[in-house]
Amino acid sequence: MNQDTPNPKELLGSFIASQIIPESIIAVGTGSTVDAVIRALGNRMAKERFGVTVVPTSMESAALCAAVGCTVLSLHAIPKRISWGFDGADEIDDSLRLIKGRGGALLREKIIASHCESLTILADDSKLVSRLGERFAVPIEIIPEALTLVRISLRSLGATEIELRSGLSGKHGPAITESGNLIVDARFDEIDEFLPHKIKSLVGVVEHGIFVGLCDRVVIASSDGKLSERRSAS
Repeated sequence: MNQDTPNPKELLGSFIASQIIPESIIAVGTGSTVDAVIRALGNRMAKERFGVTVVPTSMESAALCAAVGCTVLSLHAIPKRISWGFDGADEIDDSLRLIKGRGGALLREKIIASHCESLTILADDSKLVSRLGERFAVPIEIIPEALTLVRISLRSLGATEIELRSGLSGKHGPAITESGNLIVDARFDEIDEFLPHKIKSLVGVVEHGIFVGLCDRVVIASSDGKLSERRSAS
């Protein structure tokens, strides 16, 4: 990328921030691309002097939204339906199925995505894959007491690798989610239409990072500074 080409995250941030309706309620995801939207929204709010109410998927997003002047609602206070929201993704296939959860907020992300009438996923073109699971493992949030059982069960479903996610640099032990659970990352040679339901049905599994039928629009930033869109057929 040359110096004159916009950073893909900043490009996405400016584009999505420009689409947010003043005084609306929106869902806000987690990750570096989402952070770029929040910062761009904060700049727009300051210039145009309006407010926005957000429902964030993580404490990190909540803190940044509050810092730029948004009103932050908790999950307990959200309306039955939110008109729209935006988030990032780790992988996106041709059917707009997603793998999410590298940031550890997959449970809250899926809850809030399910509250949205429309969900826009933001990504650079490196996140597009021909086969879901091509680059990343599937994050699976589990209750701590079920770790051994879930590992055995995932093997029976065809997992080729299962790794307990470790904590942040300098922290001894596993990563702990905001709900007090563990995350295991499981690799599969194939993620068919039945696997998400099979994983969810395992005893001890709280949620997984395969998102199906929750995204209706993907906005993609390419390295040459162009934006493109893909929409769900449904």
